[in-house]
Amino acid sequence: MIVARYFVSAVLRGYLIVALALLALFGLFAVMDEAGDIGTARYTASDALVFVAMSLPATLLDLVPFVILLGTIFGFSGFLRTQELLALRTAGLSVIGIAGLAMAAALVATCLVVPLEISARPLLQQAILFRTSERSPDGNLLAREGSWITRGDTFVYVGALTGGQRPSRVGIFEFDDQLELRRFTHAAEAEIQHNDLWRLRDIEIRTMEGDRQQHESVAELDWRPIWSPATLLQEFPIASLSMSELRQHAAFLEATDGSSTAHAVEFWRRALGPLSIFAFALLGAALVLSVRPRSGGGLVIVIGVAVAIALYLFQQISTNAAALAGAPPPVAVALPTGLLVVLAGAAARRANQGPR
Repeated sequence: MIVARYFVSAVLRGYLIVALALLALFGLFAVMDEAGDIGTARYTASDALVFVAMSLPATLLDLVPFVILLGTIFGFSGFLRTQELLALRTAGLSVIGIAGLAMAAALVATCLVVPLEISARPLLQQAILFRTSERSPDGNLLAREGSWITRGDTFVYVGALTGGQRPSRVGIFEFDDQLELRRFTHAAEAEIQHNDLWRLRDIEIRTMEGDRQQHESVAELDWRPIWSPATLLQEFPIASLSMSELRQHAAFLEATDGSSTAHAVEFWRRALGPLSIFAFALLGAALVLSVRPRSGGGLVIVIGVAVAIALYLFQQISTNAAALAGAPPPVAVALPTGLLVVLAGAAARRANQGPR
């Protein structure tokens, strides 16, 4: 038990070091990318830093495979120099037993990823809304719950963003020169076609002319927003949607004859994420256990970086290729994930034959 805690804590420290290093690197890239927009409307350097800080937890979620593989290698490679791995092998602990310690650390990491997944996606959405508000002359148009905007004699209310993507409960109030309401339009939901074009659905229109009112119901209606076309008015990116929002929006797109493949693929990618985490942990342990006992850890870390990049590209390309070929999203995601598990198992069996 003491040995297990010692090795698992070393791997967890490796996760932490790698995660901080990657966040520092990607955070620097994000700040450099935001620097070009500093000075737009009310967007300042401090605003850019706030936006980057709020978006980093979601970035970390996308970097989890790299963190697991490199953290496992980094944590275990230190035992190569001290020959502690050799001592464990000599004492009779098998490669599978040592790899099991890496899997235990991966289990701890998975338990931490779940709450991070729940909190990081909404935080990224808030970061996007904050940046939109500060960069837009019209302010924040699409808050999660209830947003007002006015231009001239027209007021627009957006009640919510259903599924993180679709404006719903849209109210358009049009007044005359005497500030009397002359037309009210209510739409149950809207679909953003472009930055300057919405398609309203399930519409009720009331027109006031003196003491008379006219009522009209319309199934669909194209409407051009009143705000500046320069305003970044767009759907939240897929990376910012929670699991439930991905499922809701995929169902909406299927019901409206839209393509829901991207949202469904992302949903299943996250659902099968823990399986990938364990495969990367096993692969990282196998890479370290495959080197000569007296070797340093430098070379295996370099190899680990190359393997992590190659496997990431393989997963992305093969998943997209399978989805484009018409495979159901669960199958498109499960195939490369399953191949990754097989590869990790093969690497562990090869390491079990003895260090080379």
